[in-house]
Amino acid sequence: PKSDHIRTKELITKVKVVEKKEYPEMKKAWEKAKSGLTASEWILRDQKKKMKEAAQQILNDIKTTKEILAELDKIAMKARVFTDEDYFCDLIKYEEERREPGHETRIIGYKLMLDQARSFQKITTAENVTDLFPQYKNVIQEILMQGN
Repeated sequence: PKSDHIRTKELITKVKVVEKKEYPEMKKAWEKAKSGLTASEWILRDQKKKMKEAAQQILNDIKTTKEILAELDKIAMKARVFTDEDYFCDLIKYEEERREPGHETRIIGYKLMLDQARSFQKITTAENVTDLFPQYKNVIQEILMQGN
């Protein structure tokens, strides 16, 4: 009944929360459409950007490696008698001559380390990316020319 009705003194407030969501896929699609490039041109541009970043990272790694080796040579206060490549070649030759049990697996490991040492030596002597990848010299030059 109406007499059972009690009026309360509380104030009811409604709060409206506005959330802003970003959908990266839709944003990227909108950017693509806005630029006026076709899908293949967009992918090609992304790949070129990634290649350029990778080349820059390689150059930075080369520079860091050279600086570290120079610092190590300064600390050692004498020139290196053996290179890592010479050392691993000697180890392989030693294992092949001795032929003790397990020599095959040690030789395989030494050959892997020899390949890594050669790669490291190649990195330390390289002046630019084309020195590291001579087979891709033309492609690298073409990309660098387009970037400028």
